[in-house]
Amino acid sequence: MADAVRGAGRGRVGIIPSTTVRFGLAGGAVRLRHLYERLPFPSPLVALTISGRDLLAALDTALAGQPIPVQVSGITIRYDATRRPGQRIREVWFDGGERLDRRATYRVVVPQGLFELAGFAGWAGRDSEALGVTDRQALRRYLGLLRQPVEAPAAERVTVRR
Repeated sequence: MADAVRGAGRGRVGIIPSTTVRFGLAGGAVRLRHLYERLPFPSPLVALTISGRDLLAALDTALAGQPIPVQVSGITIRYDATRRPGQRIREVWFDGGERLDRRATYRVVVPQGLFELAGFAGWAGRDSEALGVTDRQALRRYLGLLRQPVEAPAAERVTVRR
C-alpha cells in the first residue's frame, strides 16, 4: 500500500497509517470488492516537500507507538525505542543505499489521514499538492501495473528495538 501511495505521487518516500488497510488479504485473486473491504475509508493523497530533519522528527515521534503506527515506502528505518525522544532513529536510508540527509528536502506522498497521527499533525498546515486520487485508487492502479501474481516485499522496512 505504501508503495502504491509513493508511486501515485512520484515521491521519494511514501508513508501510510498502519490502520489504512483494515485486515490482510488471503492468497489468490484479489477483486475490486476485496480492496473496498480493506480500505473502507479512502483518503485523498497529497505530496509535500519535507526536510530530512522534519521527516526524522515525525518518524521519531510516530514510531514510539505500538504496534508500529505507520508503514513506509522508499526508505528503510532502524529505530531504537530505548533511546531518548529525538535520538531514537538510528539510521534511515533510501532504496539503493543512499542515507537520508537532514538538510536536504524530499517529496513525501501521504494520505491526508496521516495528519491525525502523532508526529504528523504539524504537516497538515503545510503547502501540499493535492494529487486528485485516493489511497484506494492508487492501490488499484498500482496492482494493475505489477506482474502477477503480486508478492509483498520480503525486506522489513522498519526495524524497531524495544
